Amino acid sequence: MPPKRPGSRAKTTMPSALICDNRTTVEHGGPRRVLRTLPGRGRSAKEIDVDERTCSIEGCDRPQRGRGWCNVHYCRWYRNGDPEYQAPPREKDVCSVDGCSRHVSGRGWCATHYLRWWKKSDPGSAVIQKYNEKRLPCTFEGCSNVSSGRGLCSGHWRQDIKGRQLRPLQRRTDPRARDAAGYKYCGTCDSWLPVGHFTRAVDRADGLSARCSRCERSQSLKRKYGITLDDYEKTLAGQGGGCAVCRKTEAINGRRLAVDHDHGCCPGRITCGRCVRGLLCSSCNLHLGAIGDNLDHVEAMATYLRAAHGRAG
Repeated sequence: MPPKRPGSRAKTTMPSALICDNRTTVEHGGPRRVLRTLPGRGRSAKEIDVDERTCSIEGCDRPQRGRGWCNVHYCRWYRNGDPEYQAPPREKDVCSVDGCSRHVSGRGWCATHYLRWWKKSDPGSAVIQKYNEKRLPCTFEGCSNVSSGRGLCSGHWRQDIKGRQLRPLQRRTDPRARDAAGYKYCGTCDSWLPVGHFTRAVDRADGLSARCSRCERSQSLKRKYGITLDDYEKTLAGQGGGCAVCRKTEAINGRRLAVDHDHGCCPGRITCGRCVRGLLCSSCNLHLGAIGDNLDHVEAMATYLRAAHGRAG
């Protein structure tokens, strides 16, 4: 056996499992758990044993930190001299306004009286009006909501400030609700309709839009051209059910007729509704847009075509 080099340490073999008893030792000063954990991951068997020891206070199972106590009981001893010290319950002060029993928030007042003083320089009396208490109902006929502004509820008040005609508020229902016939409710037209009258919408709970297809179309026309679907159908009936130029119907055109408007009034795609001239098929709308509403250009083209037909004849 070769001799050991000076300064070298003999290798020690660790047991497969460290077994600690529950006896009180001089080194640790308290009871220990029975530990069957292999040392590893950079920790020695002694460090694992120390982590597994619990607080010596009865009923506390937290690990020890110092003097045989856990971190909580050690901090209590460090600050108050007693590891089992319990702070007495703190009595909260009451608002100084006569008749108010709320707790103090600032300057001897509760939060409500403090805000009154901060806004009006006077905390006021002890009477605190609750939300919606003694508020008048909405002045719109048939509305049972409480008033919010101008004698109207919040919904009708929004209609009023936007310059709209006051209408009954849309009834809110569960999107998955169905009646006895399996119909879905449309809040815009306030009617129950078959499910096939609604378009698909992946962001809805039932996969269908909240408004029916007719209301969706009317809303789109109102937003772009300032007309409703009823106005569209009335104009289409006045044109004989077809294009205002070539009389081509929607079935022949393959899609709905386009709404034509005066670009001199509204140059963009969104119009005011007063400059709508009629309904055109796709080809007539495209040709009229290419000419640019130039009457001289149209008359020149008509003269050219008449002359060409005269020469051909």
